[in-house]
Formats: sequence, structure tokens, C-alpha cells
Amino acid sequence: MSEHNILLQTRHLWKTCFGDSEAFMEIYFSKKYTPASNIVRQADGTVVAATQLLPYVLGMYGKAMPVGYISGLATLPAYRGKGYASRILHEAHHRLADTDALLSFLIPGNEALRAYYRAPRNGAYETVAFRQVAKPDLGKATLEDLECQPVTDNAEAYYDFFLNRLREETSFLQPSPSDFSAAMDLCRLEQGQVWIAHSQGQTVGWAMLVPEGEKHWTLRDIRCTTPTVAASLLRKAQCTLGSDIVIVQKKAVPSHHAKAQPYAMARVINVPQFLQQLAQWNPEWETIIEVVSDEAFPQNNGRYALAQGTCHTTQMPPAKVFTPGQLAAFAFSECSLNMPLMLDE
Repeated sequence: MSEHNILLQTRHLWKTCFGDSEAFMEIYFSKKYTPASNIVRQADGTVVAATQLLPYVLGMYGKAMPVGYISGLATLPAYRGKGYASRILHEAHHRLADTDALLSFLIPGNEALRAYYRAPRNGAYETVAFRQVAKPDLGKATLEDLECQPVTDNAEAYYDFFLNRLREETSFLQPSPSDFSAAMDLCRLEQGQVWIAHSQGQTVGWAMLVPEGEKHWTLRDIRCTTPTVAASLLRKAQCTLGSDIVIVQKKAVPSHHAKAQPYAMARVINVPQFLQQLAQWNPEWETIIEVVSDEAFPQNNGRYALAQGTCHTTQMPPAKVFTPGQLAAFAFSECSLNMPLMLDE
């Protein structure tokens, strides 16, 4: 089947399974999808299951590592229960291993899918990113020289500012320029607004807001040089949108936060390399970890000793036992993992 026909059938599969508009699919398939990213299964001359394996960079502890994001995994209703999705996941994991990616991420659409991805045959994923839904702090301080306004043209020009502010986080998935542009297109499609704050001729704030009803707007993401700038920017946006408008934000929080809601899942692809990275980041750690239930990479299963910034295999009894997903969750347990502009909502 030609690349063009695979694209058309993958779009049809997406429309059948997710019901998104043609306008949304045009954004996704022009700025996220590539033929190389698409993994499909065919039956009866038709694409019956597919996913797009998208490359990302994970920033963590000031370091960058290649990771993958499994997007849009779907199977036509008539072909479900036959193992197509599991086989696609298996191929995706091995493609990531071939590119030296250390982790695989995905965002389940519901709790039933969260349980599906947790199964060893589907990758033994675990939840690693959590969010809290709350009203952002609008503060009271006023910055006299701050100019705040929505931008309608050339919003993509603020990518560098967005990225520099994002890199101040402890852990994050980094959107590419194309990812950022796709998010801008989706914001416009949803009648949202991108707000910019300037001070003395310099950009000091960026925020994306989208309407979620007559009186509610969601702060999809905000990046500012200081909390005072962020509060001032949002107060100006709220005043312009209407004093009765309620703004809410889904903010990244650590797993132990009292109001944490589960969001994204992940699993480790290369356990020895990932543990070596963790040991280097945390040279004070002295522990033994056992990894189990990795059906995609049985060679990952085993016991590993971490001490003095190094990692090696061992036969000593473990202090902790993890699946590949639980190992990822352990690594992020003290972090607020930021995953902005993923087009999942």
C-alpha cells in the first residue's frame, strides 16, 4: 500500500475511533504525523490499527535524553480483541530501543485504558505525571511598566521564550517548533487566545487560554519570568475577557500531592542505561532494584545495584521491585513532570 493510501486510511481510522473534526485532523496530520512515525497493522487490505510514535526530548535534572510518545493508538471496532494494538506497542518499544530512547510515554484516554497499558503484555506502563485542577494565583501586586495583550499574528515567534522558561522546570517533555505551531493552530481553532507580556521592550510572559464554556476558560499553559508577571498577565486577561470569567489551570504536581489527578504514563525502555543515568544524578543512592515483568525486553529483568554514582547487575536481595513502568514512576516520584501542549484536550 502506498504512503498516501496509508495516510488516508490512518486518518479514516482516527476519525472512526476518536471522532475529531476535519480541522483538528488537518492540524495533527500536517504538523505531528509523518510517514516514518506511523506504525500500522493491516488486514483485508485495510489499515485496521495504527499509532504515531513521536520523538520528544525529556529534560530532567538539567540533562536532556531522547524519549518517545505513543500518540493516537487505535483499532477499528470490528478488529478489536485480536492483539493488533499489543503488537503495535511491541514494535513501537523496539523502534525506540533502536534509536537509544530511554523512555516511552503515552496519555490514556480513560481509566480502563490506564489499566490496559499497565498490563505486562502492553508494556507494563505506570502513571508518572499528575495534575491538579485549580484556579491560578492572580495575586495583587501591580507592575507599572508591564504591557499585556493577546496576539493574533506570528504567535509562533514566541517559541524560544516559551522553551527557555520551560527549561527552568525540574522535568519536562520539550515540544518541538512544529509541536508548538500545532498547539497555536489548535488554540486558534478553539477560539482561544495567546497573551504576551512585555516590560521595557522585552518579552517577560506568555500564556495560552482556551474557552471551556460560556464563563470558563482553561489556562492551557503559562510561562513567565516571575510569579508577579504571571499574576499580572492573568489579571489583565481576565479583565479583558470579563470580570465574571473563571480561569482554571491543570497544573503539574508530584504524585504525593493531596489533589493530584493521574495524567500521563511511561515505561523504561533500556533499564541498565536508565539506572546508570539515575545513579549519576543521585550518587548518594545505595540500593538494589529488581526489575520484573518486562515482556518486551526480557533482558531488562534482573537485579541492579546502585552505589556511588554507578550501576551494575547483582545477585543480592533487592530493596525495591519494579515493573518497567513502576521504575519510571519511581524516578519521577518527587517531580512535577510538565507535559505542555500535547494536543490531548
